[in-house]
Amino acid sequence: MRRAFRADTAVRDAVDAADVVEAQWAEMAFALGSRHRTQGSVLVVHDIPAQREWRWLQAAWRQRSPRKLIWRSWRTAVVSVTQIPALRAADITLVLSEKDAALAARSTRASRISVIDPVIWLGSDESAREDVAKVALFVASFGRRENAEAAVWLLDDVWPLVRAEHPDAELVLAGHGPPRHLVDLAARTPGVTVTGFVDSLDPYYASARVVLVPLRSGAGVKLKTIEALVRGKRIVATSIGAEGVIDVTGSHPFAVVDDARRFARETALALRTPGGADPLITEWARARYGREQYRAALERTLSTIIAGRPPGDRIRGDSVSR
Repeated sequence: MRRAFRADTAVRDAVDAADVVEAQWAEMAFALGSRHRTQGSVLVVHDIPAQREWRWLQAAWRQRSPRKLIWRSWRTAVVSVTQIPALRAADITLVLSEKDAALAARSTRASRISVIDPVIWLGSDESAREDVAKVALFVASFGRRENAEAAVWLLDDVWPLVRAEHPDAELVLAGHGPPRHLVDLAARTPGVTVTGFVDSLDPYYASARVVLVPLRSGAGVKLKTIEALVRGKRIVATSIGAEGVIDVTGSHPFAVVDDARRFARETALALRTPGGADPLITEWARARYGREQYRAALERTLSTIIAGRPPGDRIRGDSVSR
């Protein structure tokens, strides 16, 4: 990626002509090198790399895999070091939660960090249907290790307990890239469907009574959680699956549990509740993750850089504070 970026004259010319250069993910911070320091720059950090690697290391420890432990220990050490210059590369590092802001502040000055809630656009309002069956949904890119590992935990430790209470319940794992071992495990587990890639998630959300976010590793705000909330879906999530998704009081309108038995209990409870969407959840989510709030916060961030003012404002929704 670095070689391609530097070799492409069209990209270099576009960057040189820009008022503000924006890079997505800490791994792209190299695009904000010193030759572009006459311009404003923004680094959008979707998660904190060192935290992500540390949690993958913890997952390897739980699995008692010496091979993974060695590999992920090396990765954690390298990323912890390389993260520091990456987060210092831009005029402003834009993070998606206060939790990530605190972690990023360990690698760069707090005045460089701004917080902005992500925004979710929906393709349809199908999820407002009320005639839904007992379907639980886990949406993910299963080619990512944290999602595949979460699905295995869900199938091994949680779903048998749910099926014991709801023999007619169905679990749908929707998303591209499921590894072979996950597909085989799902085939051996009653009531489980693995879709692979789908053109639209709308019908899957529409047919679900509850959305599950059983992540046990990874970092950053989980957009899958926000998308389900904006659709008004009931959610059962782990602490990592719910990370960063809270209101100004520090609360959230869904169950957050890490123990497999409690996760199964909350899922079974949600499956007993008829209806596909809760308008109160939709209202809560769209008030925070709507387009207008995001646009206003993003415009303030960019205008700060273009105007050359010190990037010390902490941005959250419609408010700015020092």
